Amino acid sequence: MTERPRLTVGAMLFKKDKEKILLLKSQKWNGRYIFPCGHVEFGETLETALKREVREETGLEIKDIRFLKVLEFIKSSEYNDNSLHFVGLQYFCRESEGDLKINREAESYVWTSVSEALKLDLESGTRETIEDYLANK
Repeated sequence: MTERPRLTVGAMLFKKDKEKILLLKSQKWNGRYIFPCGHVEFGETLETALKREVREETGLEIKDIRFLKVLEFIKSSEYNDNSLHFVGLQYFCRESEGDLKINREAESYVWTSVSEALKLDLESGTRETIEDYLANK
């Protein structure tokens, strides 16, 4: 089988009615904080994939979805399998309903302000997305 880039979606997820974002501490990213994210399945729209991944990883439903940026990771040393190539589409969204229940992929989570997030040990694409968001706010 020929190796191909893997398409993913990530959610810069804002708390309902507050300016705090959700970050997950991920074993897959060597203990760094990331946005809720995951792979797009064949036949699935990007928005459907984003909603599914957020629901699977957090138990939350989302609304106000807007595209932010494209990220690319080629054999990233930050990821636990550095043989992979990811193309990540990052989105802004807001929590609409649900109870936060983090799944087994995350060690822990934090709701934090966007500026305070930059003080955390972030995976580089998450940091880049937050910095771009602040620069274009």
